[in-house]
Amino acid sequence: MNRNWILVATASKAELYSQEKPGAELAAIREFSHDESRVLRQDLASDKPGRSYDSVGGGRHGMDPENSVREEESRRFAREVVDSLEQGLRDHEFAKLTLIAEPKFLGSLRKAMPAALSEHVSIEIPKNLVGHAVEEIFSVLPTRPWH
Repeated sequence: MNRNWILVATASKAELYSQEKPGAELAAIREFSHDESRVLRQDLASDKPGRSYDSVGGGRHGMDPENSVREEESRRFAREVVDSLEQGLRDHEFAKLTLIAEPKFLGSLRKAMPAALSEHVSIEIPKNLVGHAVEEIFSVLPTRPWH
């Protein structure tokens, strides 16, 4: 089996396709959706950020969490998608994996991905093509044999 899986993703939506060989048509496998990544932070967090005084002087300022709620939801979604990819690998459903994702989410996917799955990534394309026509996704894929 030399099947390639193609993941097209953003922080809130992902589409998974299969391709039997380079240049072959894409077949849709699954869609993922994570609406929490799109919700405004104030809608997810139940409280305003705290306030703090400077250690010297009388300055007072708002404290923003180091990682925003939206970023946390993006990481959670990346983990969900990676879990599904890992299951596909365990079930021998693909040999190679192509990642097409908005640049920031591509980084989240990389961080969530264990080494055993990373070894199967043959191509990474930092581009947002979620919701685009299959022909446009197909156009960015190589027609040469996967490495």
